[in-house]
Amino acid sequence: MSNPIREVIRNVKKQAVRIVFNDGHDDYIFIFVDGHIVCSSAKKLDEMTFKKYRKQFRAIFLENRIIKEAIRGKNTAENTRLNLLKDFHCYVLAKGKVLIVYNHDGKTVENTYKDIDSSIRAQDHIMEKYFSNDTELKKAPEIIRLFSNIKAIDKVRITLFDWKNASETAITASDDVLSKTAKNLERCRNELKKSAHAQLEKSAGFIDSTGKKNPGAVLARTCVAENKIQKRTEKIKAIDQYTAKRKTVLQLEKKQMQLNIIEASFKLKMILHSSDAFFQNKEVVNSRLGQVLYLLQSIWLNPYLDPVKEARKDILEAKNKISKNKIGEAKKFISRAINLLLTIQ
Repeated sequence: MSNPIREVIRNVKKQAVRIVFNDGHDDYIFIFVDGHIVCSSAKKLDEMTFKKYRKQFRAIFLENRIIKEAIRGKNTAENTRLNLLKDFHCYVLAKGKVLIVYNHDGKTVENTYKDIDSSIRAQDHIMEKYFSNDTELKKAPEIIRLFSNIKAIDKVRITLFDWKNASETAITASDDVLSKTAKNLERCRNELKKSAHAQLEKSAGFIDSTGKKNPGAVLARTCVAENKIQKRTEKIKAIDQYTAKRKTVLQLEKKQMQLNIIEASFKLKMILHSSDAFFQNKEVVNSRLGQVLYLLQSIWLNPYLDPVKEARKDILEAKNKISKNKIGEAKKFISRAINLLLTIQ
């Protein structure tokens, strides 16, 4: 069987905690318990197949594991960055991905982004959805639609306030506006909008629960409906502000990674073009290369992660060559590390 994986269950942090493998005949359930991968199926696997499935489980588990957490009690620049991301429910995942945990109307929704750029663009998409002045959008942002609903309800209330003097034409037109506004809200999932829809739907024809015309009761319902919609607009404003702040935090993280890469490149160039006498002082050279490695250790997101990993390998190899007095070879590795970093500046 080419792909024995039948089902993967993940936890809130996108970690694989239960994987069902199938050998073509039977299911074998592997789970992660107390730091160990175990097979919970009654039927026993042969050792070779068990190790094979366990290896696959571990690979899947590690792929989306949160790999960077701030170390308690340490006041470092890296900890500050990680804590700031965490404050806005953003997490650094393995392979340079970004996990953002959203709260949609009280429900937790997780999205994983392939790199820092796509996570930033996602914030723009959220703000466009709720709050945008772009008239070319296929669908008006929610805040504009809500304001239109409030405006429509206000028109109806004018008729209700002056019910005794309202003409049949005005009453019919107001009822049509009320019906259209209710229809605009009928497929909504948000609780505030659902509540507003229910109030407007009950107001159809300006009748009360007894089936009689009752403009007073309908007026009260429209007030409740408008209040619910108004609360939703305030909620959207808060979402917009929070999303804008989260976007700024992600942009700052991207900028810091870029600055670290630029500084690391500059330090490597300074080392590369140093005199032969400088390279004879191994302690100083290793110290300078160590500073570069420190700058690059907090480059943890795509699209920078893979080139930086390769650059770090070259720097470590350069340190190894220096320890063996192979200065010419060390310079080649330093030069290659510089070129790798230049590709992502």
